[in-house]
Amino acid sequence: MNDLVKNLKSWCEDQRQIMARSVEMMEQGILRTGERRDNGELKDTTQQSLADNRRSIAELDDLLRQIDEDHPAS
Repeated sequence: MNDLVKNLKSWCEDQRQIMARSVEMMEQGILRTGERRDNGELKDTTQQSLADNRRSIAELDDLLRQIDEDHPAS
């Protein structure tokens, strides 16, 4: 596995870990996300953020699996 692929794999693993922690914290109610409306009201977007993070984790898992298939560790 060349350095470029190793760096990509490492980045994917780091991002996956960060997103997984965010998902965990949102599920526990520790972390919430929101969007400020024009009228100053704050709209809770936590459920959308959860869905987005879960989708991103699945994409990273697919990419990591592809990297492992295409570039087996030596």
